Amino acid sequence: YNIEMLKKLRGSMIKVEFAKVLGISKQRYQFIENGRYKEIPLSVVQKLKDRYDLTPEQVLELIGIK
Repeated sequence: YNIEMLKKLRGSMIKVEFAKVLGISKQRYQFIENGRYKEIPLSVVQKLKDRYDLTPEQVLELIGIK
């Protein structure tokens, strides 16, 4: 998945705030951002899509499909 895009979406929010937005723990978010998970959980992708009004193309880019 696209870690740089994920960081861009987080913007100036600290990790704990962004994790709350996504409904996950700070530790789980850190694992995602640091690439320790091979995939972003679908529930997180859905929350990102809804919060940032991502297009289908942006969602595919986020999860690493171009």
